[in-house]
Amino acid sequence: MNSSGFPYKPFFRVIALAVLVVLFSGCGGGGGGGTAVAPTPPATGDPPVQSNWSPAKNAYVNTSSFTLTFNTDEPAVCRWASVDVDFSAMASACTTSYTQSHSCAITGLSEGAAYVYVSCADSEGDSDTSATNENISYSVDMSAPSVAIILPEADSIIDLYARSSDLPVVSASYSDDRSGIDVTSLNVTFTAMNRTMSITNLFGKDPSANKSDSRTDESVSDPLARTSVSGFAAGSFTSPAATWTVSHTGNGNTLNILEAGSDRIVVWDTAGAGLWIINVSGGATTEVVLGASPSSVAVSADSGRLYAVFPGDTRLHEYKLSDGSAAGTYDLPGQPALLAHNALLDRLYISYESRLEIGIYDCAAASLSAAVTVAAIPEILAAWPGGDGNILTIADSGGDYKLFEISDAGTILQSVSVTLQIPKGVMVDSDSGYILVSDFSWERVVAVNMSTGATTQITVGNEPRRIFKGSGGTAYVVNSGDRTITPIDMNTLTTGGDIAPAAPPVDGVCLSATGECYLVEDVWDISTQVSVTITASVDDAAGNTGDGSVKIYVNPPVPGE
Repeated sequence: MNSSGFPYKPFFRVIALAVLVVLFSGCGGGGGGGTAVAPTPPATGDPPVQSNWSPAKNAYVNTSSFTLTFNTDEPAVCRWASVDVDFSAMASACTTSYTQSHSCAITGLSEGAAYVYVSCADSEGDSDTSATNENISYSVDMSAPSVAIILPEADSIIDLYARSSDLPVVSASYSDDRSGIDVTSLNVTFTAMNRTMSITNLFGKDPSANKSDSRTDESVSDPLARTSVSGFAAGSFTSPAATWTVSHTGNGNTLNILEAGSDRIVVWDTAGAGLWIINVSGGATTEVVLGASPSSVAVSADSGRLYAVFPGDTRLHEYKLSDGSAAGTYDLPGQPALLAHNALLDRLYISYESRLEIGIYDCAAASLSAAVTVAAIPEILAAWPGGDGNILTIADSGGDYKLFEISDAGTILQSVSVTLQIPKGVMVDSDSGYILVSDFSWERVVAVNMSTGATTQITVGNEPRRIFKGSGGTAYVVNSGDRTITPIDMNTLTTGGDIAPAAPPVDGVCLSATGECYLVEDVWDISTQVSVTITASVDDAAGNTGDGSVKIYVNPPVPGE
């Protein structure tokens, strides 16, 4: 008992119970009819923890305004400021609803060192203060690097007839006084005949050695000896959708192009020791160094293989289409001369320099399956694009060029005399039943009806080379003499008006799957002086791009030299 005579503890227990009863009666719909109010959880005193800032702390940025993103370890609202103050004093909101992913529209930064202060608060009332804010420092660099082409000198003149020694090295210098040069971003191109070609791979990119300048490798005596491969929409050779760069070791007429499936083409140079696998859908180019110039090449897209034969070598060489790496060799009974591929049967035909036979190579089994005897050594070898396995050859038979259709059992199905001076290209069109053969010496193509043996002469441009099939029953003839393309309607064997692309064409192909067409071009096939622009660009660490360029002039070869 207390001094008043009342029991102390029971009294206060009664009071506490009464309070609980009153509070309980206010819940739900009973008695008091009041509305429940959820109590505010007590603050823990710990503000939200931030992470994953982008741009990251201490990064270079190349703008005064950008979006900063980051995360918190609990739902929060966040603000930012350029001065370090408490959350309640910040006016610039990042997110106004409670979330763990945040973005802030940063503005007003100045060149040089800059600071952004980010403050957050959770739903329990815990918030950052100037003592706990995230202090994010940036280096603001909005100035592009300085870039200049040092060699060749601007407005210099180069004579193509002496180009093996006179085409200069290309040298670029660059500097950046704030964030520094990103050497790996160096990009160097030259533009000629409305085609832009890359020579970037000829430049050193050692970060320690190329901080201020770089030049083409000293082992490359002719860095501008490059030309273009351009891709066009079906039926158009005006504005290319894409352009790739390949080496140009001889003249343009040594470059050849092959279809290699639905998304790849292969370019090879009969005057050089390399070829290029171009992934036209992905844009990548793989250079394959063969060590010697091939006599002939063929492609099996199904087997993923590229095949090549070389002078003085009695082996068939295989390479992977995926990366150009060597995949093995196969011994042949003689010196191979020409290759042709039947895509439907995945079969390779091989002619020989001094053997009157054609070997049949099974690409899937990687072995010779048979040999077919021929009456004359072929100068042109082709496969009929069908499942019967027929072989087509053009050969000089007693002073008369003949086109032979031969079964894979060796039976001569057709023997047609064709009046040719120098047979150069052949196209087999199974849809129309015609075979087209170009005569390089005369401005014509001979069309052979393989059902009847009848021939039709079609007038085309000067020095016709390659013939390739387009879409819609059209064939195209590349005339290397006058730099044109002649379209031929395969239904009527009539020609349309000649097409003159911006860069002189030397070979072409259209992908059967998409109808897109590709031309190998010779940008150095010029008859008058042309201008060539060389451009170098490089980024700094902040992502600013600087560039510089020079224009030079190139004279055509001098007649008689």
